[in-house]
Amino acid sequence: MEPLTDLEAAALGCIHRNQPCTAHLIRTRFRQSPSARFSDSAGSVYPMVRRLEKRGAVASKLEKEGRRKVRYYTCTTSGRKALREWIRPPFPAAVSVTVDPLRTRMLYLELLTPKQRSNWLDQAEQVLARQLEQIGHAAMSPNEQHDLFMELARQNALLEVKARLKWIRLARQRLGETSLLSA
Repeated sequence: MEPLTDLEAAALGCIHRNQPCTAHLIRTRFRQSPSARFSDSAGSVYPMVRRLEKRGAVASKLEKEGRRKVRYYTCTTSGRKALREWIRPPFPAAVSVTVDPLRTRMLYLELLTPKQRSNWLDQAEQVLARQLEQIGHAAMSPNEQHDLFMELARQNALLEVKARLKWIRLARQRLGETSLLSA
């Protein structure tokens, strides 16, 4: 089997953790994720899951639920092997500094007036504070509540957002601004 993309691996991992599960559950998990990296659109998820099935990474079973039929997916032996290969080193170059649209925009803040910069910092701080709250309050399924690996991933997300919030506050200090959230 050809190597998995990060999107395919995230979906396959979701299937592995929640099997049997629907493609709709994958969409829900992507939507609930604190990361906006993966699209939860039907036009992205459903075709990708069908490709994983065509490649033998997942198997599906159509079950009747009421008046409709629902397709449930499970991870195959081949799928678990592909997931193991994706997890292992060597890591791709993408395992580096995370993509951060705020950091990229920061490079060009000189184009804004001092008042616009202040508003930019306020908005960035508010968005990050909301993300921190969402991650802290995110409901976990009963299976995830006692899952060490899920908890470690959650801690990573919390620490990343806390670091970005600290960076915005440092930028404020360097630019001589005061924070709305700390006032």
